[in-house]
Amino acid sequence: MTVRPLVPFVPEGFQYFPHFLSEEEVQEWLSWVEPLPFRQHKYRGRPMNRRQVMFGFEFVAGNQELGHAGSFPEKLVSLGHRIAGLTSAETEFNQCIVTKYPAGAGIGWHTDAPCFLGGVAALSLGADGRLQLRPEGEDVASHELVVAAGSLYVMNGVSRWSFQHRLMAVRATRYSLSFRHARVK
Repeated sequence: MTVRPLVPFVPEGFQYFPHFLSEEEVQEWLSWVEPLPFRQHKYRGRPMNRRQVMFGFEFVAGNQELGHAGSFPEKLVSLGHRIAGLTSAETEFNQCIVTKYPAGAGIGWHTDAPCFLGGVAALSLGADGRLQLRPEGEDVASHELVVAAGSLYVMNGVSRWSFQHRLMAVRATRYSLSFRHARVK
């Protein structure tokens, strides 16, 4: 595992697969995500630097509401099954957010909302990103990881619920496909 811990342990439930996709698969997925109709959302009244397309269920951090989004394409269903088969994912994925991070964009410290049950998995495409983790309530990162194109990280258990994570501002365009399970009422 190529997690660079700032303390000598990896959070329980955190898994990292540096070469989840082959180089050919990375190019295939980039060709699929680049033309998607990305939208810019607002958070606390301000436009976010990143852009998103959601499948299965829509969730906008600013209003904390979950609603139905576009259908879950078979291509994403297959990828979700492949991810779940490799990891210790606790539930079947029914939501995917494809996020475009243009140069200079990132996402601040957060824990994915509790309306998403079980684990969270994120596949990286495009430029490298710097993912940091910290225990809930701490001020500084305890772990840092470079997430390269074709890599996958998964957070279950302690790493999902008791740690926060963030993506530092990227230097070039990066895409993330985040798979989660939305609690349906």
